[in-house]
Amino acid sequence: MQEYAREHHRFITRTGEAERSIETAASYGTYFKGVVGTTREITVYLHTGTDRHVIVPRLKQSLRFVKGDKFKFARRHPGNENYINSAFLLKRYTLMNTIKDYLNTPYETKLNAIGISYFICEMKKTAKIISNNININEGNNTKMENELKEILQKIELQTEKLNEEMNLWLEKSLEIRKFIDEADYLSDKQKQILSLRYLSFKTWEEIAVIMDLSYQWVHKLHERALIKIAERM
Repeated sequence: MQEYAREHHRFITRTGEAERSIETAASYGTYFKGVVGTTREITVYLHTGTDRHVIVPRLKQSLRFVKGDKFKFARRHPGNENYINSAFLLKRYTLMNTIKDYLNTPYETKLNAIGISYFICEMKKTAKIISNNININEGNNTKMENELKEILQKIELQTEKLNEEMNLWLEKSLEIRKFIDEADYLSDKQKQILSLRYLSFKTWEEIAVIMDLSYQWVHKLHERALIKIAERM
């Protein structure tokens, strides 16, 4: 996490003293215990961040600067961002999106199957029209017959692809069902929300009605569930 924060922080490292001041220690007993500390006080504030505050300098001149023809004094500090915590939140947000993508795999495979099925229906309509034209027209129908043969081959290939996608849909649905059921750290309501959303493909409004909960509370429970999952990845 420290490496992640170092790569993504927005402040400019001038001397590197704050990073070099970090020390670690570990001890082994019944439990493994690790300690992270620093030899420089300012490093603590860089780690935890600070609120806006008034600066009380030892020497007033130390904060003096010239603006126009007057001296100005920097008295109010805007505060520091909690870089480590920000990196953690960004990492957790990324993980939550990855989790949602994973939970959405049954829905994605379902959409793929629906798309293929629609394509097959359209090709069957085209094949029927060509077949009727062949029966009506007399004479040389070689071109239409070849076109019909090509379409029928495409229908056969797409049907095989549809069967594969349907099997994948079933496989992913069972996989996500197992994942949700085995997540013992989630509450029953959180599991139900995940199941309704990612396996039954219900809208948030439908889930709220089914569970007799407010729309906002459903979203909150869903977010908490994703956070719990992210914390265990």
